[in-house]
Amino acid sequence: MGRKRGKFFNMVLETIGEVQKRNQEDPNEPTAAANVFDIIREKVVEARKQNGAVHAEKRGEMAKNIFDMLMDKVDEAKQQNEDDPNVENAPGVIFDVIKEQIQKAQKKTDNKSLRDVVEEYNIDMNGVDKDIVKRLRVEYLKERKALRQKYAMALAKLSDDATGRRQSQSVKSTTSKSTSNKSNRSSGGRTRVKSSKSRK
Repeated sequence: MGRKRGKFFNMVLETIGEVQKRNQEDPNEPTAAANVFDIIREKVVEARKQNGAVHAEKRGEMAKNIFDMLMDKVDEAKQQNEDDPNVENAPGVIFDVIKEQIQKAQKKTDNKSLRDVVEEYNIDMNGVDKDIVKRLRVEYLKERKALRQKYAMALAKLSDDATGRRQSQSVKSTTSKSTSNKSNRSSGGRTRVKSSKSRK
């Protein structure tokens, strides 16, 4: 899963590079400032480090999958560009193309999910009305997303609690070592005083 996720993020970063190159070479499209693409890359890296479920759990929101998070990050980059008075607004198509690639990746994942059900239950789909399948697919994805969000939030809570326990144990361990070191230094001082009195 981690390897697939890394591959997906690399694809998004490569897409940003391709869009930037095309923008620079297209004489019919206004050339965007280089830092606009840097901002988009930074946002993508933020999404990679961010746990969507834990983040949502802390904010009292529903968990977001990686596709939703990336779409939000691209929108954030666009808004940041629009709010910056020192940088000219980049063509909207730049952000649209990147979001289209993210949507394509999500659609590919969604299509595979329904195929997995067909394969798992060995269902013969020959002659089945495609329009009905499309409607079932929409319903299936809606219910699957709700179910996955539910368990993502539950797992996020467990993860957050575990992180809190680790931090608490780390603080206790540090405090214990500090107290022990102070005690040793104090004990050493008393020993030296007794030794001095003995020599007298």
